[in-house]
Amino acid sequence: MDSKSKQDQKWQRGLPALFVLVCIAVFGLVLILIFSRRASSALSVFSIASMFAIASALGGGLFGFLFGIPRTLQQQRDGEHEGGSKENSDGQASTYAPNTNLEQISDWLTKILVGAGLIQLTKLRQFLGETATSLAPGFGGGDLGRVFALATILSYLLLGFLVGYLWTRLYFAGALRAADVAALAREIKEIRDQNDLDARALALAMRQMNPSGEGPLPSQGELNDAIGEASKAVKAQIFYQAQTLRAENWFEAKNKAKMERAIPIFEALINSDKDDEYHRNYGQLGYALKDSRSPNWEKAEAILSKAIQIRGSWQENGWLWYEFNRAICRIVLDDPRQERPSSAEVRRNILEDLQAVFSTAPFVTMAENHSEITKWIGVNKVTKDELGTKRKASF
Repeated sequence: MDSKSKQDQKWQRGLPALFVLVCIAVFGLVLILIFSRRASSALSVFSIASMFAIASALGGGLFGFLFGIPRTLQQQRDGEHEGGSKENSDGQASTYAPNTNLEQISDWLTKILVGAGLIQLTKLRQFLGETATSLAPGFGGGDLGRVFALATILSYLLLGFLVGYLWTRLYFAGALRAADVAALAREIKEIRDQNDLDARALALAMRQMNPSGEGPLPSQGELNDAIGEASKAVKAQIFYQAQTLRAENWFEAKNKAKMERAIPIFEALINSDKDDEYHRNYGQLGYALKDSRSPNWEKAEAILSKAIQIRGSWQENGWLWYEFNRAICRIVLDDPRQERPSSAEVRRNILEDLQAVFSTAPFVTMAENHSEITKWIGVNKVTKDELGTKRKASF
């Protein structure tokens, strides 16, 4: 039998007791109505007496709630199992410890109230007498009103306490347990849903990068949706696979078609990066567009500029490949054949990228061996001082 069935049985067993207490409370209101008819202002007496009865019931219910709050499992050391799990009142093991602040407050308050009550026990009769006397006018006055006021307050205080205690013991623990189970079920569902989304994103990405010929390639919209809904870990996995595909196939002309399969992946990753956090998505897309069979120089230059913007200063963050490749894009866009010097603005922009490139020895070597760069430097009569390099260049 599961814990829910046990809880339902416990609740059903407690219903008769709660029903009897509620009936007594209703019967008390009937007696208050009958009693109020003796007064000249019956409606006022009934209203006042009813309000005091309700207030007493609520106060008693609060005390009953505090006394009835169950202790959580980490406080019950006798029921401890191996591995740190513990057994609750229904025999169910729990492996986590819920927050117990409310229980601790309840424990402190009940001890304080009981202790204070025992200390003031000798003054209880005097306190009750003074309370009855002060309430008597609202109950019609006189000794009869005084007695009825005291009886009403005590009766509803006890009734409220019993109802609050029984409700807390019978229902509250089950409600907390049900809330925990519901929250855990939601978490499990979210994990399963995310796993499904991750699996779909990986499947579409793999079909795009390694088509089998058994089905059509996913559209850009499908990739955008699937990768956008994937977890960060899966996005990172897809990125590195696409990066590997691009890096291994960009150089030789016969492999460029395979390299181009990574372009939609990088575009989908960029589409999913709503806050522009990852410059490497832009950088890889810029490289792929530049190195395609039909290079898109203009878009590659714009994408690399975006990567540089997100990356920030190259002096602090590195990634000089962005400036190296953007310089090539700008040179080709200005004059593919390099037959004339660049305008002042274009020269300044290209020179800015080359100054970053020539700041590091490995990039100096690559730049000196790149035909577009060396030809542009010669046509535009760029000096070593302008490049800012301390290494002796070959041009």
